[in-house]
Amino acid sequence: MTLATRPQAWTAAEAQADPSWILRLDAAQADDVRAALRHAAALDKPLLDMVQADFPLAPPPRPCCARPSPPPSSAGACAC
Repeated sequence: MTLATRPQAWTAAEAQADPSWILRLDAAQADDVRAALRHAAALDKPLLDMVQADFPLAPPPRPCCARPSPPPSSAGACAC
């Protein structure tokens, strides 16, 4: 992989200029994130020992994966 083809970090200016990478949560999704954070906090587990199962989130909505992929030079990716 050459420097030109491997993922590279976005600069602050690039992130501010193109907000297409931002996924807005509706109220139910935001509540789900808050509930997952409360659950994780109640485990009283060190942060670096936590795993995905410690944050029980509802399955992601499919529309986020229908968004256009970021350019190949960026570090972004669909997490769905």
